[in-house]
Amino acid sequence: MQRFYMHVHNGFGSVLDEEGLMLLDIDAAVRCAIDNIRSIVGEEARSGCVDLRG
Repeated sequence: MQRFYMHVHNGFGSVLDEEGLMLLDIDAAVRCAIDNIRSIVGEEARSGCVDLRG
């Protein structure tokens, strides 16, 4: 297992992942990152403010 950090950068600034996640490998980290960004974009879409500058 390895620790991966899921930092988020967009037009408003950055949110650094201070804890990280223990995941099996880079493929698991990529899947996790995609799931997380889909969740963030979904929340932004529901609020009517999608930031595509990040």
